[in-house]
Amino acid sequence: MSMASHEDLLRALTPENCRLIALINKHRPISIGDLCRLAERPQPNVSRSLALLEKVGVVSLVGRRPKRPELAITHITISLQDLKAE
Repeated sequence: MSMASHEDLLRALTPENCRLIALINKHRPISIGDLCRLAERPQPNVSRSLALLEKVGVVSLVGRRPKRPELAITHITISLQDLKAE
């Protein structure tokens, strides 16, 4: 993962997105709609979060419609020394 990708990943791991990750891990929702119900968040909001998490490689959306969110990884290691100072 490049330095920019590390920063993108850190930005993507908001408390709300970490909660979605935990819900996916614990409940294995069968669809995005199912995850929305578990998270008690509107579908457009959850879909945006999932798109971001998919972009950074944390989540995969699999299957045909309805898409099923799954964790793409189970561990993340980031070297903080690789982050850019501004």
